[in-house]
Amino acid sequence: GTRVRIVGKPGDAFELGVGGYVFIPTGDDLQYDGEPHVRGLPAAVLSGETKALAYAVNLGVLLRNPRKFADVTLGHQAVVGLAAAVMLANRKLQIGPEVYGSTTFDNAFQRDTLNAEAILGVKLRMGSLVAGAAVGPGLTRGLGSGLTEGTGTPVLRAVASLTYAQEPNYTPPPP
Repeated sequence: GTRVRIVGKPGDAFELGVGGYVFIPTGDDLQYDGEPHVRGLPAAVLSGETKALAYAVNLGVLLRNPRKFADVTLGHQAVVGLAAAVMLANRKLQIGPEVYGSTTFDNAFQRDTLNAEAILGVKLRMGSLVAGAAVGPGLTRGLGSGLTEGTGTPVLRAVASLTYAQEPNYTPPPP
């Protein structure tokens, strides 16, 4: 995937951008660890940071061929992501929660078509490279919040990432 900043610059309190991801089939469809078709996810991204905090809001549309699981058909979906993090070690380390959700456009917000999950993320900036890791239970398993039991909501999710992101130029304000 990729993201392009439209407003703001790295390290600003307000940045606006657009992004997109393409998912290529790699798993075994019959084992439910992949899909047989390419999927796409265009999205808008609002993010920013202060000296001590970072945040991001992603809104997108997952474009996919309709897929039937048991008695549930999943087609195109609205997708949202929210994240907040504490900035530590001179803004090189971020730690904070991330919450994701999605629902189909057909049968939106129904029990079987609404997903929500939360993870705890850690990111370490090394120049223009950002390494990240996150782990967390699906919100319906282990946290007891009972937000969703939608098809595809994981019992446990682990994520690792390595990203190129222009290093912000933090300049102190003039005295």
